[in-house]
Formats: sequence, structure tokens, C-alpha cells
Amino acid sequence: MRIEWATLVKSVEGDGMKMVVKGPGADNIQPPTLPALIKIWVVASLAVNFHELQDPQESTLQVIVQEPSEMTVVSKTVFRMESPKMASTKFEVGHTGRVIKKFEIIFTAETSGWYSIQFALNGGSSYLLDLRVAS
Repeated sequence: MRIEWATLVKSVEGDGMKMVVKGPGADNIQPPTLPALIKIWVVASLAVNFHELQDPQESTLQVIVQEPSEMTVVSKTVFRMESPKMASTKFEVGHTGRVIKKFEIIFTAETSGWYSIQFALNGGSSYLLDLRVAS
């Protein structure tokens, strides 16, 4: 399994094929005061091999938020990739499917500046997103 793409969004409803995304490509948040509790979502496309769909494994998504002056591990999420209804033996071995997942990110921004949000999937595939916090 690997991360194909990811984007920050202001809110998201639903899941999978019935997901409604609001504010895609968000890269700027302006809280009224600092420090501020920041709540943002990441929507990501994961490339999943056929055998991973047939025999789901637990996966770990580590989220690291780098403040302008230091690096803080915000959360480490363990999730189990569920087999989509379409996953059956009709797919050929080696088939790669796409699964869209959402992840909620909550952290406290102490200062204004650029924050880096890094996702590391199972210690391998990673993706980096930048978020500007300005008050």
C-alpha cells in the first residue's frame, strides 16, 4: 500500500465513494487568536494491491506536524483497510486498486507561520503538505 496523493480540506462528510469534500486544497487558516486549536482534514488516495484487498492488514499512519521552530508528532493512527464490496476473485493477481480515505488532524498552533504535515504509511510511503497559520 502507498499514498498516491493527499490534500488538506476544511471539512469532509461521508466516506469512500460517497465522500463530499469542502474547501479542497486548503493551505491557509486564520484563527482569531494564537495559540489556537487547528482542526483540518486530509483526504488521501491509497494505492492498494489485490492481496491487500483480499486479506486486509492493519496499517499505521503517522502524522508529524512541524512547527516553524520544532517538530512534534501529533498522532499515530492505526487503521484496518477494509475490503471494498468490489474486492473479489475476479481481479487479477497484481491488480492495484484505489481507496480514498479521510483523516482528521487536530493540533495546537502556538505561532504564525508555515506548518508541515507529514504522513508516513507503515514507515514507508510518505506525503508532505504545508499549511500556513496566520492570525
